[in-house]
Amino acid sequence: MRCLSLAEGLTAAGHSVELMTAELEVDWLVRAVAASGIPVTLSGRDALVELQIEQHSPDWLVVDSYTIPSEQISRANQIVPVLAIIDGDARGIDASLFLDQNLGAKRPSNLPRPQAQTLLGADFALIRDAILRERREDPWKSRHEPPQVLCFLGGNDETGTGQLVAEGLMGIKDPFVLTFVAPYNQHEALSKILAGHPEVSLLRPTPSLPALLSATDILICAAGTSTWEACALGIPSVVISVVGNQLSSMSHAVDEGLTLGFDANLDRGDVPRKTADAVSRLMREPQLRSHISTAAKAAFDGQGKHRVTMELAARAIALKGMHR
Repeated sequence: MRCLSLAEGLTAAGHSVELMTAELEVDWLVRAVAASGIPVTLSGRDALVELQIEQHSPDWLVVDSYTIPSEQISRANQIVPVLAIIDGDARGIDASLFLDQNLGAKRPSNLPRPQAQTLLGADFALIRDAILRERREDPWKSRHEPPQVLCFLGGNDETGTGQLVAEGLMGIKDPFVLTFVAPYNQHEALSKILAGHPEVSLLRPTPSLPALLSATDILICAAGTSTWEACALGIPSVVISVVGNQLSSMSHAVDEGLTLGFDANLDRGDVPRKTADAVSRLMREPQLRSHISTAAKAAFDGQGKHRVTMELAARAIALKGMHR
């Protein structure tokens, strides 16, 4: 999704863009890519093929992966300039430019060259156009009574945190309408947990998520891309760190008053209680909702991909001679 967001910015600025990816196995993501109209080249999983890169002869190669070997990315940077999108740890990658859009991002670790060029922090957060179209000028005020609560913990939720969150939501005494977006293989378990809730919709992950966000009053999401989207819209949210590399950015967002949140890995047995406490606070404290909405939108103005686009265009000419 980060690459797709950046591709939108580059295309809007008149650049030619192509996505290179392994076979997509997530239906909603297939539909999102198809709707973008951006050409797709299929490649091997968790690998870069130098011949494919040379055939395309791009001005930039953008790599966003936790699993492609760092040596392959570094070798590709000897052929064409590489922008490596990372989350704190550069994994020893040698790239022409590093992008870390996380709050509180400092100089990435494991850089092979101390003079490596970086784009760091929320100013460079890659937010999709579909999200930005839902952005409002005023603070995100609750528009429904009872309030609408949306839960989306990612397209896969491999940790199963959604079921613990659902248990917590069932413990909330105040009335609310719940929309729970989760992988289909978790629907049976979630249906049993949520069976006693009077107003609940259980959906599969969908490209229509921006419309769901627009209609919600409170969001529960996993830390990462969903956090930045919630902040850009100013939605009062509860952000949950479900894997280790999300903890730092989640903690910074909480410390800066942009969201409520907690670490699901610290004590998984405590996830239901923490979920219920955080959501109940947002439901009962309108001033807290207003503060979070205003602060989050101020931190994420939605212009990140345009700033990255301008940086790539400005650096392309200088770098071109070094890679030809």
